[in-house]
This record gives sequence, structure tokens and C-alpha cells, in this order.
Amino acid sequence: MKKNMALIFTTISVVSMIGVIAGYLLDALGVCGAGFYLIGIGEVVCVASASVVVTIGILSYLE
Repeated sequence: MKKNMALIFTTISVVSMIGVIAGYLLDALGVCGAGFYLIGIGEVVCVASASVVVTIGILSYLE
């Protein structure tokens, strides 16, 4: 169960990181506002997902 949750949140983190990269590309290309939103949302989701994966790892270690 914990491994599946860690895999799911890792996948979410990777996908959001791809969104951040796409946001930087759109921002560099000058697309109005789209890049800014992708960067902001992607970074928040990436950090949140990564912290969940770390928490699952710590709790698994403590058991």
C-alpha cells in the first residue's frame, strides 16, 4: 500500500515538474500568462508530492 502511494505521488511530482519546464518554455516564447500559471501550480504540486513521498519513507523506516 505504501509503495503504491509513494509511486503515485512520485509520478505526480514528475508530471508537475514537466509542467514547470513547459511553463518556462512558454514563458520564454512569450505566451501571455500561460507559462506563469504552469510554473506556479507545478512547483506547488511538485513540492507537496515530494514531501508526501519523503514522509512515507520516514514512516516506513520508523516501523
